[in-house]
Amino acid sequence: MSSFVKKSPILLTIFLVCVIFIPDAYCHATIVKTEPTNGQQIDKSPTEIIIHYSEGVQLAEISVFDSDGNKHSQRPQINSTDNRIVVIPLEEIGDGVYTVSWQVLSVDGHTTNDNFFFIVGDKIPSRTVFLELYSPKEHVYDISLEEPLFRWLTLSSLAVLIGMPVSMIVVLQPDIRILILDKKKKLLRNLLVYGSLVIAVSATILAAKQMSSVYSSINLENFFTFILSTLGISWIVKLVLIFSLVGVLVSFKSWKIWIVSAVVAGIMIQLTISLTSHSTSIIGGTIPYLTDFVHLLASSIWVGGVFLLAVIAMPVIGRQNEDFSRIITTIKRFSILAVSCVAGLAITGIVMTSWHVPSLDSIFLTVYGTALSIKITLLTAAIAIGVANRFFIPKLFARSPDKKFLKSFSNLLRIELGVLLLVLVMSGILTSAQPATSELKQHVIEEKFSITENISDITATINIIPGQIGLNVFDVHLTKDGKPLADIKNPRILLTFSEKNTQLPQFDLEEIEPGLYSAFGTLTFGGEWDVRFSAIIDGKYTTERFSVNTETRHESHLEHKTYENKNNSFSEMLLILLLVIISVACIIISYDLNDLRKNNHQLKANA
Repeated sequence: MSSFVKKSPILLTIFLVCVIFIPDAYCHATIVKTEPTNGQQIDKSPTEIIIHYSEGVQLAEISVFDSDGNKHSQRPQINSTDNRIVVIPLEEIGDGVYTVSWQVLSVDGHTTNDNFFFIVGDKIPSRTVFLELYSPKEHVYDISLEEPLFRWLTLSSLAVLIGMPVSMIVVLQPDIRILILDKKKKLLRNLLVYGSLVIAVSATILAAKQMSSVYSSINLENFFTFILSTLGISWIVKLVLIFSLVGVLVSFKSWKIWIVSAVVAGIMIQLTISLTSHSTSIIGGTIPYLTDFVHLLASSIWVGGVFLLAVIAMPVIGRQNEDFSRIITTIKRFSILAVSCVAGLAITGIVMTSWHVPSLDSIFLTVYGTALSIKITLLTAAIAIGVANRFFIPKLFARSPDKKFLKSFSNLLRIELGVLLLVLVMSGILTSAQPATSELKQHVIEEKFSITENISDITATINIIPGQIGLNVFDVHLTKDGKPLADIKNPRILLTFSEKNTQLPQFDLEEIEPGLYSAFGTLTFGGEWDVRFSAIIDGKYTTERFSVNTETRHESHLEHKTYENKNNSFSEMLLILLLVIISVACIIISYDLNDLRKNNHQLKANA
């Protein structure tokens, strides 16, 4: 054995240590910044709106409306050099409040939508209108039934196109393979044809869904825009590959041509799928792309191999007076392939989990985490069945070499196949859902500063909404003994930015309701502000200072920092698990290879 082969587990471990600490990925396009910013007040009409997204955008439908619902924007333009930037040309607009309503299809094939507003001119909307425009929204990404369904059909069909042919060559011995082809050659071709067509239909339905999720109407212009996008090109490539494969399957009679063509087409289809995966679309680069591809390939080979044995091979062998020792050899050969696939699945799965799941508790707080935990549970069950097939069934055969062991093996294979198909169902849900990082980030967090201080027996709470650079609503709630404090005199706020030695003019607060005093104010810089509230309460001059920082205005950012702090320990736990899996996989594969060599020597000796 070469020194490279001996050192390969160590090199793989070092590589994965680096990969697993890649920062968390935020999938689905969300706004990073806008020009003008949300709620910004500007002097004159802008010529365009610029939106920067967290992820590349494939399709966009974005409109700018005035307060009467009239549209003032032209067709959005995706930046050709950086598809995370979308520009919306504007016609000349007058003073007023304008709402930007956006809906985009991101590189990973999912749609997100929201809106923001800006103000042109000196006129400020009423407090009620301003707060309504800023009201926090629940960003819920609904998973439709058809998306995970057709993704599951695609993954299952890829197992037929890739895993079944690979297992025929790698697992089945030549005499068993000839026996199966003699009985099931037509079935083999039909399965490859039907699997191909299922992928074509699923890809077309998903492409239509992606277009309709963004565009309110599908016309030729919108259709060709989609065709020229990464998702559209991926769809076209899938169709070309599928129809080419079907042509080969129908035109040629050689089973070798069939399976080589199916594996090549299947791998190329998987490459197009990985191109628009969660990992590739956000993190970018070769490592996420190959990680996702290896994960898909390992699952296809494992599921396809179990399908071949359970549905095709065992029924044929069971009707023959076969030498059962050759079946035991087949089991051991498949065990090496299956363990390799399980190890590949586990390693790539752990790496992707470190990207998309920021902490252990997020597994229980998100749809993605719940689906992932169910998938892991099902995978554990499938592995347990595989262990039984590999180690316990041969021992039963050694004690009583008859067809009962073959029946037990076949039954366990069917159960394992059923569990693995459920695993693919969960994979379909995972590829349709937002990763936990995105889902946690998009939970409703009220956009405001809220600080409470006690002034003697008076409780003062100041809310600054939204707490950003620019125009804000300053609300002061005053209570005494739990009751609203009314009829105070001269409530005012003074804003000071000490870093630049700047003090803004003091402004008066208006009584909105008993105990609530409010006014508009402007924070002109980003950083630490001193907010001084003063008023005459019960005939006494009363003042209180509050400190706010416009650079950390989003509580969601603070919440995410908490998850990032947890992520280090979570990544360490994943790394330990990864090392255990690599070690166990190496031990089992070495054991199976040695056992297989012994069996081969014994068969040659008997011959």
